Amino acid sequence: MIDLPRDFERYAGQLFDTESETKDFLRCLREGETHRGMRANLLKATPEYLQSIYGEALTPNPFCDFGFVLNDDRKVNTDILHFAGAFYMQEPSAQCVVSACPPRNGSRVLDACAAPGGKTGQIASLNPEGLIIANEYDKSRSQVLAENVERMGIRNAMITCGDTALLAGSFEGFFDYVYVDCPCSGEGMFRKEEAAISNWSVDNVAMCAARGGRILDNCAATVASEGRLIFSTCTFNILENEGVIDDFLTRHDDFELIDVSAEIRGVASSGINFEGAKHDMSLCARVFPHRGIGEGHFVAVMQRRGECECRVRYMPVSSHTSKEIVGEYDLWTDEAPYGWFSVGNSGVDIFPFDTPVKDRLWVVRCGVPFLIFNGKNNTKVHFSFVRALKRGYIRHALDLPLSSPLLKEYIRGEELDADVDFSGFGVICADGLAVGPIKVSGGRAKNHLPKGLRIR
Repeated sequence: MIDLPRDFERYAGQLFDTESETKDFLRCLREGETHRGMRANLLKATPEYLQSIYGEALTPNPFCDFGFVLNDDRKVNTDILHFAGAFYMQEPSAQCVVSACPPRNGSRVLDACAAPGGKTGQIASLNPEGLIIANEYDKSRSQVLAENVERMGIRNAMITCGDTALLAGSFEGFFDYVYVDCPCSGEGMFRKEEAAISNWSVDNVAMCAARGGRILDNCAATVASEGRLIFSTCTFNILENEGVIDDFLTRHDDFELIDVSAEIRGVASSGINFEGAKHDMSLCARVFPHRGIGEGHFVAVMQRRGECECRVRYMPVSSHTSKEIVGEYDLWTDEAPYGWFSVGNSGVDIFPFDTPVKDRLWVVRCGVPFLIFNGKNNTKVHFSFVRALKRGYIRHALDLPLSSPLLKEYIRGEELDADVDFSGFGVICADGLAVGPIKVSGGRAKNHLPKGLRIR
């Protein structure tokens, strides 16, 4: 049984109308079972496909129509489908944030506190033809974000690393949707992480609330006219949730609180109209672990009213792409280019169309790395490009069933037998999903999986 902080138990009494429900909530945190979630990556797989593979181990997640609750303790992170990016493991209630205000396809979206990448992936599934800026303040966590973006085959994202104040200066009035999954005191992680309990204190709650207000102020500057600003945490106390929202709306009369989506309103609890609140906090949504599935979440959706000026410049697009670059692209896929080729000193990237110019932000990755220049007249295809190849468009594939032992041999870095009708470079696939590059010669497939990704 978990020992909860005494001051947290006192806070918990503010969340419910009755003492009996407060006790139920605290008992659930101390003794209740946790749930694991899986979400289909729609860029590579449908929820129906995953259901056909995992069967009764999956039940639908009420917080996302392409998400699931995993009902057993199997280690799916070692499955070839996970390696190929067909799904992302994401706590069930965390999937409610994007569902509370799903982006329209073709939109400009900011995921302001994006690592490790769960919400970025959910956004990309719904917005494959738009633009996504995924930002993370912490440098090491931004690398984890980049790794997950690569695994999921996301093509239309720019990953940045910097303070949200820099976002405000770089992307004023630019985004149709801005998601702020704010760093918080992590009360929703009490059942999963002992450190969340040991690090919790009243002072830390106050610090997190103040920081949340600053982050929200910065991100508000990036919202376009009539755009949406979505704020969320994985904590329960009012100060970091409704308190932050109420104070923000008081400072920003050009924003109004609106209701979450009908999908989430039907399964979540209402926000809490605490004493002294100046706005209707019932429009926010809360997920409590004792009332349903998941560890707990808070989400609020706001809309910008009136006009605001967009002061964003775009990267100049090269009007000429060499035949060699286009020819190299065509060797791998039958699909038309999904961006423009940006040629640099070290290689070629495929940038999303209408990529904005960044100011002072460190760009970890933009679009999809395509070619690496290894010296004079020597180029190599980047592994990220192979991972982003779309099912059904891969030109030369060694396609294997999920049960094939050759797939495990491949991710161990071994050379394979290859009974295929092509020679040269191609892709090994698992049920049509790109796993990694190979080079076929004489009935053998040389393994070109990067050594850092090999699993022994």
